[in-house]
Amino acid sequence: MAETNTQFFNGRLPSCSYSDEDFTDEKNTKLLFARGYLICKDPNVDINPHFFQRYLGGGFYLYTHSLCRVESGSCNGTNVTILGLAVFATRSSKNENIARTLAEIFAKDGRDAFLDTLDCLGGSYVVILDSNDKIELFPDAVTLRGVFYAPEEKVVSSNPNLAHRVVKRGDSALQKYVRDKKYFMRRAYVDDSTNNEGIFRLIPNFSLRFDDFSTQRFYPRKQRKVLDFESKLGGGGATFSSQKGALQRISYSIRKFKIDRRQ
Repeated sequence: MAETNTQFFNGRLPSCSYSDEDFTDEKNTKLLFARGYLICKDPNVDINPHFFQRYLGGGFYLYTHSLCRVESGSCNGTNVTILGLAVFATRSSKNENIARTLAEIFAKDGRDAFLDTLDCLGGSYVVILDSNDKIELFPDAVTLRGVFYAPEEKVVSSNPNLAHRVVKRGDSALQKYVRDKKYFMRRAYVDDSTNNEGIFRLIPNFSLRFDDFSTQRFYPRKQRKVLDFESKLGGGGATFSSQKGALQRISYSIRKFKIDRRQ
């Protein structure tokens, strides 16, 4: 399934497309949703000839673009699939099947050890854990690898337009309001909403369960200790005092600069 990408953009791997209309011609159909993935219960989704289908488990099918890196591993009924690039930040994993390592850790040592190991992964990826047809998806630390999901239709994808192939919903209420009022949105809000009704964005440090499409925070997992001010300050009192004065001067300079710019 792996293909070289040297024929595309002089060897540079293309990004995911966010518009179907950009790549409708035959020459560029390879780049439609390049490196993308789609997970749903429909075994007959027509995306483009460069997507491959496989059965994921629990009634779900996984569609991946031929340029999407896929790694799988199993151990004692536990299956792990990694979409994208994942590496161990704490050790060399050049020739290691990380998906199999994660499956072994979950099967032998349990969920806590599995999550502790995820903390050591770097890269742009999603990890899909399937244990006895109970499927859960974990994004990378800052969701560099996009995760968009539609709870009612039970669809997950790498970008909202790809999910829309199955969901086929209209604009969200906010988008309709902005369009009807002819407003121009100058900033993006950091939440789980998207431009499409019923399609949401998985935010960092949350996992997605496929049985009920609920989300759950998986990091941090331990209750943080609440310390008094002196304990937090520790032995850095002198440093804190000097930085406090410097920050006040910087803050004044920034405020003055903003006032000057408005004039």
